[in-house]
Amino acid sequence: MIGYLDTDDYEKIRILYYLENHRLTNVMYEDISEDLNLTLYQVKKNLIEIKDEIEQWGMNDYYQVSTFHKKSYVKYARKTQSNIIVLVNEYAKRATMQLLVQAVLTESTKNMFDLEEALFVSRATTYKLIKKFTELSNNYDLRITKATRFEGDEWNIREFVYHFYNSLYGSLSYPFSDEVMGELSSLLEGLLRIPNLLSSNFSSQDKNKLLYRLFVIYIRNYFHHYTKAQPFMRVDSVITDQIKEVLATKLEGTPQEILEEAYELQYFMVSEQLIDTIDLPKLEIVDVFGDTLLQVVESELPKFFEDLNTESVKEHLRQIHTRLIVSKRTNFDTALYHDFSYIDENYQIVQDMSYAFVQKLMTIEGYEALVEEKYEALVREYVFLLINRIPIDKLSPRLKLSIDFSYGQGYNNYILKNIQSLTNLNLDIRIGKSELPTDVYLSNSPDKNNDGVQIIWSSPPSAYDWEFLGNTLIQVRKSRGNG
Repeated sequence: MIGYLDTDDYEKIRILYYLENHRLTNVMYEDISEDLNLTLYQVKKNLIEIKDEIEQWGMNDYYQVSTFHKKSYVKYARKTQSNIIVLVNEYAKRATMQLLVQAVLTESTKNMFDLEEALFVSRATTYKLIKKFTELSNNYDLRITKATRFEGDEWNIREFVYHFYNSLYGSLSYPFSDEVMGELSSLLEGLLRIPNLLSSNFSSQDKNKLLYRLFVIYIRNYFHHYTKAQPFMRVDSVITDQIKEVLATKLEGTPQEILEEAYELQYFMVSEQLIDTIDLPKLEIVDVFGDTLLQVVESELPKFFEDLNTESVKEHLRQIHTRLIVSKRTNFDTALYHDFSYIDENYQIVQDMSYAFVQKLMTIEGYEALVEEKYEALVREYVFLLINRIPIDKLSPRLKLSIDFSYGQGYNNYILKNIQSLTNLNLDIRIGKSELPTDVYLSNSPDKNNDGVQIIWSSPPSAYDWEFLGNTLIQVRKSRGNG
């Protein structure tokens, strides 16, 4: 959704993600320009504005952006209690596209003249903005009419509005008034009181998702736009009736219209795994996707297939595909810009499998464009699914590490205990010199007869030493995996 930001602000976010993911603290302007296809003027201008905005918004304690124009490089650092989404949130609040979506959603304008006034732009700019909106929202098949209203399937409109605001605002700020927040809080409290409704893992982030979905339902209902639940959403249960009763306290409409809202909200909660007592709906295309991937694993990767609980995996795939392919909601909206290098380096096999899966899905007729749009998001979902389902010794080569310090058994055990606390390394660790081949030899003195990689620590290891060890293990594992 960051594509909906103003052009300059979108370029700033791309630059920030580039700096965030870069291996070096000091980054040359030329590298940013070449890799992001921006002019040097754009790079310099945007970096200056980023610095000014960080200061203006009181975020100097979160980010360090130092520019050195004479030598043409930027120094970037970020503290862990913040991330780029904080700046995305600020840019979103001032985005012209946000004003457009707000005006159309709240039906505060009746024609293009009113819309120009609301956006503070010219007629030509208004039409350009609407054209850009149509292009960006092609996945939802949405348009804005001359009467400045959303045109398209009601469910797609709701999916778009939910994803737009939840992605750009999240829990940092809310795009609705205190009065609306009061109404939403009342609905939320009513849902929370329903016995056995929410999953045992329901969290504050889940609560935020539910709040945004209630906002979409409330605002569309307020302007008399009623939903008609898709056939696969119609799962009747005691919970359905209880959700309906809660919604009826704030929504207008006939009992049937409110029941339709209950079906749709219940479906949303199930697809986001907020409810674990109702099975996901059975959809042919979702099952086709899941069956296709399991067939790939069984036929081409049998050593992995035998470790999978196929029914459990199929259910997980159903949840992923229902949310991503049917509902067009993603957990990794900016996956293209995120740095997954740690996962990629440690789980190369899983990453290769996940990319192969998505390529296979690209062959399913009628879904090529949607799969392509969600390409990186699908890859990430499969990576995390497989990491949690396949034994680690099959995900990466098992490395042999020898610990052989001359400071005594107590010291060797100290090093061993610290290494064992580093999870998911898949190591065969031995104390003392071994006659067997060793991938990494860890000691305070070199061993001329050892052909493995040697790391020599002359004193108790520092934070840098531990980091170096981790990076070395990654490099050795990569070389073993390619060997």
